[in-house]
Amino acid sequence: MPTRYDIVHDTVYRYSKPVTFGEHRVMFRPRDSHDLRVLATDLRVSPNAIVRMIQDPHSNSVALVQPIEAATELRLTCSFTIERADVTQDLSLLSPSAEFLPFAYSLQDRLDLEHYLRPHHDDPDGKLIAWAHKFLRHDGPTPTRDLLGRMNQHIFQNFRYTTRDAQGTQTPLQTLALNGGSCRDYALLMMEAMRRLGVATRFVSGYLYDVALDVNAVAAKAGTGLPGAPTTGAGATHAWLQAYLPGAGWVAYDPTNNLLGGNQLIRVGAAKAFLVVFTAAVAAIYAVYVGVLKIPERYDPWAPLDVAAPPDWLTPMKLARTRDDPALCTAALATTGMQYDQVPDRVTGAGCGFANAVRLRSAAIRFGPPVVLSCPMALSFHMWERHALQPAAERRYGQRVASVEHLGSYACRNVNLGDGVAPGASRSRHATADALDIAALTLADGRRIGVLSHWQHAQAADAPPAALFLRDVHDGACRYFKGVLGPDYNAAHHDHFHFETGGYSMCR
Repeated sequence: MPTRYDIVHDTVYRYSKPVTFGEHRVMFRPRDSHDLRVLATDLRVSPNAIVRMIQDPHSNSVALVQPIEAATELRLTCSFTIERADVTQDLSLLSPSAEFLPFAYSLQDRLDLEHYLRPHHDDPDGKLIAWAHKFLRHDGPTPTRDLLGRMNQHIFQNFRYTTRDAQGTQTPLQTLALNGGSCRDYALLMMEAMRRLGVATRFVSGYLYDVALDVNAVAAKAGTGLPGAPTTGAGATHAWLQAYLPGAGWVAYDPTNNLLGGNQLIRVGAAKAFLVVFTAAVAAIYAVYVGVLKIPERYDPWAPLDVAAPPDWLTPMKLARTRDDPALCTAALATTGMQYDQVPDRVTGAGCGFANAVRLRSAAIRFGPPVVLSCPMALSFHMWERHALQPAAERRYGQRVASVEHLGSYACRNVNLGDGVAPGASRSRHATADALDIAALTLADGRRIGVLSHWQHAQAADAPPAALFLRDVHDGACRYFKGVLGPDYNAAHHDHFHFETGGYSMCR
């Protein structure tokens, strides 16, 4: 029998002086599905505001809220009524092919789950993967359900839960080192560990209900005392994860409370990584923007990109904003230490040419003759070399990369679809100096690691070091370039990695 829930989330922020507000993104409406039906929703904002509903790239419902008056207080009251069907997560439906780890997704599933399979946080010393491997059996195959359940239970029993008001998440390595964190930290740790074992996962935010809340309230009114503590985080916003298991679909795991699915978890939004779902986070971030709250620059989303700072959860946002603003990009590029000359803007043909470009003469690694790159492309190249390429080389070989072999950057041509440059295809990012093709890397000791020579083993379970290194290089590039294509994409890329900025996001 369905259970009905009425939820109200009231957020109030007060400021020391009247402020004007930019657009806020508020995620509070659950997504209808076979086990959850939305009966009513409401969003009230003070001061007066224009409210518009959209769907984000993950099909989450998002309210775009634009207050139209200055005020000393911002109040957002979100409410909704839902019905939850009594549906349990039946892992007996797991496909036989996924009963044991490691298992392989179908080709179609792998394409659809690509971003949910790829780790989003670095593990330079292998501590996270070593922790994940502790849950594998060494006396035979590891049952998938058993491992997920034991990891979920281990975090619940052995980590210290803390309530954190700071924005974002700890990195998985920080959570391991501290042996504790909040619900979102636990979810991210388990997500990243499972991705390293080949299981697709996603981050889920919503609310946690526990009947003990109502039982306790009734008992307290009756003067009988409290019969038991509610689940950790009950009655408030909450975060957990889902793992995609062939045959069973998306299965919810809550390591904060050792829950496997269940009606207690009321999902609002899901994404490949941590996402800001709740109005409190949105309001706090804007308070930083208008200068009412003061936080360290590292945690300020609007602070300039520091190219030397260790990457954190704000780095992708800062890098994207910097690439999109010519003045910010030029300023950031000047701090990289690379040697380059500004190139005048020019049009070289229909859909070809470049603006805000540089002729890169030297960087921390050798790359042959100077290359023309747009400022966003040059900046991404530096970030990738510093924060992905060199750490991967140090981790795999204990030395740095000395030089890179490339196949060119700027070229006025169309996209290569795999059978040569097609006359009817759209312009390549090479046509605007927003792309660079990498064919090989040479280590400090002279060893050459080529995409053509070593990539074919990259997906093997017993992949050799060179193949693992190339996989690290490819995956690391996905964090700093807008688009990354390799040999697994099509035949045209069998011998190189294609890196680009601009266009839509892809990592293939």
